[in-house]
Amino acid sequence: MFKKLYDWTLSLADSPRATWALGIIAFAESSFFPLPPDLILVPMSLAQPKRAWYYAGLCTIASVAGGVLGYLIGSVLYESVGKWLIHFYGYDEKALVLRACYDKYGWLIILLKGLTPLPLTPRPYNTLNAPAPRPG
Repeated sequence: MFKKLYDWTLSLADSPRATWALGIIAFAESSFFPLPPDLILVPMSLAQPKRAWYYAGLCTIASVAGGVLGYLIGSVLYESVGKWLIHFYGYDEKALVLRACYDKYGWLIILLKGLTPLPLTPRPYNTLNAPAPRPG
């Protein structure tokens, strides 16, 4: 599955819609898309070095916007959709353990997740990044 997705993503670098694809991939990757925008950013920047900073800026802005959307989804929909999904997949206990680890080592989790170049964590984890309402 990832091989086809990887090849498709890489093929977008040669597409006339490459700039749009870069923005969309950067936006989606910060919430749910499993491949980083670097796969298309690097070939585009090498093909047009004078536009590399433009591409990097676009990628950054789109990624931050996608991250804000992911945060809002987790923050606003956690009580309704988030808890239901966690229960549906049988992750009630794992979610509690993750929350406890996040409370204690949250800064380290975010640092390591940000430095990890491969999608080693499942994307539903991103919605858990948003703070859930705390009792009391």
